[in-house]
Amino acid sequence: MKEGEGGVMQKEDRKTFLVAGGAGFLGRHLCRTIRAKGHKIICLDENANSEIWGTDYIHYIRDVVVDCYVQEHVDYVLNFASMASPKDFLENPVKTLRSNAIGTHNLVLLTLANKARFLLASSGQVYGMNDATEPRAAYVEAKRYAEALTTAYQERKGLDARIVRMWNTYGPGMRIMDGRVIPEFIRRAHYGLPISIEGGNQAVSFTYVDDMIDGILKVLFSDEIRPVDLGNHRLCQIGPLAKRIIQMMGSPSELDIVPFHSREESPPSLHLARNIGWSAQVEIEEGLKRTIADVSRRIKVGADHDG
Repeated sequence: MKEGEGGVMQKEDRKTFLVAGGAGFLGRHLCRTIRAKGHKIICLDENANSEIWGTDYIHYIRDVVVDCYVQEHVDYVLNFASMASPKDFLENPVKTLRSNAIGTHNLVLLTLANKARFLLASSGQVYGMNDATEPRAAYVEAKRYAEALTTAYQERKGLDARIVRMWNTYGPGMRIMDGRVIPEFIRRAHYGLPISIEGGNQAVSFTYVDDMIDGILKVLFSDEIRPVDLGNHRLCQIGPLAKRIIQMMGSPSELDIVPFHSREESPPSLHLARNIGWSAQVEIEEGLKRTIADVSRRIKVGADHDG
């Protein structure tokens, strides 16, 4: 059976995937999707809470900067081990840099030792910001370094590698309190709090998580070795997005627009993604409906994220 085809997986088709950062938002969705196809998952993460997944996963509570030793043979190594939310990487710039530099190096060496395929989760933010001393630069420069390291090993050491540059992803299971736009808007609307927005007219690419996971796997199993942009070509303005969330939730929240000259986000260049048969399918209205239901449910039970 080829990847992406239906049918019952045979024993000889079963592969072993190591997902570094598998306890994060995208990591959890990725692990579940791969596991549903019948493959074996090894989750490498420092977050002990992911043990609630049960026996379908081999779980190592490890920091990729310190230890990437894995006894089992692996066929694919997927590196999602990085701070991703602005709140986290602004509070932990050193950890963000170390995980993307030392952690990526460790995972690349593990990939080579197993003669496996490597996938690096990078970001569309690598296209912007040239000042390495800006507060957000730790994340941007960390991703640029990880890409440069992966490419160097690809060209000089024969690493079988793929790189995805992802734009903003949203959906069920996001941490409510991590400061990202959509869960923060939903949280404030849930409590009827004012939603403060700087500028409000900036257009942003938001991709629903199921679409992003589909894109990641399409890149992983493709022959495309260049970095592939993954994002929604239909951009959303932040102000109208907040208003729509307030309307959908029937919230009394009001918008507080703060004058601010924001830097426009570069839209994804999707020609490589289209070449491998991918584009975002879930409309923002449907994606918001699913995300609002999930976030509202977890607010009521006091769960910040869904294990």
